[in-house]
Amino acid sequence: ILVHSGAGPCSRRRLKRTFCSIGVPRGGGPAASPSRCRLRRYLEAYALSTAGIVDERTLFGAAGINRRTAYAYERLLTNLLVVEALPAWTSNRLKRLVLMPKRHLVEPALVGAVLGLDANLVLRSGDLIGRLLETFVVAQLRAELGLSAARPRLYHLRQQQGRTEVDLLAELAGGRLIAFEVKADAAPSADAARHLATVRDRYPEAFVAGIVLHTGPRTYLLGDSRPTPEMGPCPQAVLAECAAVRELECRPAAGDHRRPSGFGPRRSAEHMIDDMRSQFAAG
Repeated sequence: ILVHSGAGPCSRRRLKRTFCSIGVPRGGGPAASPSRCRLRRYLEAYALSTAGIVDERTLFGAAGINRRTAYAYERLLTNLLVVEALPAWTSNRLKRLVLMPKRHLVEPALVGAVLGLDANLVLRSGDLIGRLLETFVVAQLRAELGLSAARPRLYHLRQQQGRTEVDLLAELAGGRLIAFEVKADAAPSADAARHLATVRDRYPEAFVAGIVLHTGPRTYLLGDSRPTPEMGPCPQAVLAECAAVRELECRPAAGDHRRPSGFGPRRSAEHMIDDMRSQFAAG
């Protein structure tokens, strides 16, 4: 959707509502044969669950439809580029992984249009803010994937009972991993990166970077007392502006105390930005 920069807030809201109305067809095809009202309820349930791992029964139960119809609706909305299911990342080194996908609307502004939300309603719900921020991050990273020659793939990771949970994993060529956490916090502490550290420790040979995206203005390092990589939080605004992302250096292999070439907190932010974008683009 292209919106002229001079369009006012009212014009943009009308455009989003119009898109949602057009995106939910009135029937005429086998995938949309049930009533438009049911499809609308399904889309609303999807929007409420954006950036969440939701059981399928919850979605089709909220819309009052059966499993077969729900599958048809999800295929339809996926083909219309309205929704996207982020697959779960799997590995034999982490047990009891949740295999269900994490569902997103492809654009956070559509969540407000579908649910009739305004800024005041969003700001009163911490859960909704977090979901919208993560949906925004996925939307921005999806655009970066399209520009990469190697087309890195996006996943999420979660163990049962939330023992390890990473919002986003970008898998590059050769199985290399960049891990992302999204926090509705202006100054996240080292605790915000604890799940990134778990992935780093389990996969030292594959782990490239760990990034905590937050709502504050600063980019800084999160580290611990060990001689291992520091975690790098950065403002979420950098995704929209294609600005600074600070990366996490690779942890040395066991017995190797050398600092990996090309990484480290002593390097300038500009060099780390260039390295990070090169890794992501090259795959």
